Amino acid sequence: MKRIGRYLCFLPILILALPASGIGQEQEISVLNAKIKKAKSTLSKIEDKIDGIREKAAETERQAEAAKVIQQSIKDLLATKLEGQTKAESLETELIQTYKLLKAYQDNYRYTTELSKGDALGDLALKDGSKYSTAVYSGATNMGVQVTHSSGVGNVPYDQLPPAVAAKFRTPPATQTTIDVAALLANKPSFTTGQDEPSDSAPADNSPAAQRKQRIAEKTEKREAIVQQREEIDAKIEVLDKKLKLVLDTLNAQEIAKLEIEREQNINKLSKRTAKSDSDMARIIGPYEQKISTLKAQKDALYNEIRELRSQRPRL
Repeated sequence: MKRIGRYLCFLPILILALPASGIGQEQEISVLNAKIKKAKSTLSKIEDKIDGIREKAAETERQAEAAKVIQQSIKDLLATKLEGQTKAESLETELIQTYKLLKAYQDNYRYTTELSKGDALGDLALKDGSKYSTAVYSGATNMGVQVTHSSGVGNVPYDQLPPAVAAKFRTPPATQTTIDVAALLANKPSFTTGQDEPSDSAPADNSPAAQRKQRIAEKTEKREAIVQQREEIDAKIEVLDKKLKLVLDTLNAQEIAKLEIEREQNINKLSKRTAKSDSDMARIIGPYEQKISTLKAQKDALYNEIRELRSQRPRL
């Protein structure tokens, strides 16, 4: 009973508060409805943004797929180019070897002759109009026939020999090619086009394995460039060596001829035979000395040129 009495004391207060409480609930419901409408509007806007983001993501994904296709196409083209470059370099090596074999084959024919050193060739009238009196055969190289004559010594190219003398030498077999191999190799186009690298728009592979592969490729390309440069310099040195050998052979022949004349003059003096006067000797030996001086200058120039080329030869 005491508890009931305790609760009954609050009854008047509750009865007085009921009307006010109902009005408050209606206002609260109205406020909540407004908040719900606002939330729905906000949700609609968020959904619109999500749809836009999804469209952009789909477009980005399509672009990424297209970029992958382009990147793969570039890789395929670079692989095709590398394969073509390798084949071209292989053909170049084969061309050089074949050219050297052909030259050796031709030179082997040129060295074969029916003549012996000291055989008289008589008066030689060359095809270019030059004439050598009382010519004597002294040897043959791949550059031509060496002869001594009344005015000294000379080297006669094979294509300038009179028919009667040329018939005594075996000429190289005719070839179908007129290609200047040295000029061809010197003027060959570069394999580098400047368009080999993918553009910035394509995704690059920066993995450690790809970087290591790139470094190896760069080293290989650098080494190939050095090898090519060395071969070009070696080819020039080989040509100069042949010229130098010809100059040295001619210089030696001139000096021997001069010494032979001086020896004969000394023998005539000692044996009290008729010896030439000093003026006659100066007139005879003068052309030899002039030719010897010219040949020595050519020899020194060739030595210097060869030395300069060797100093430019890069190390591997």
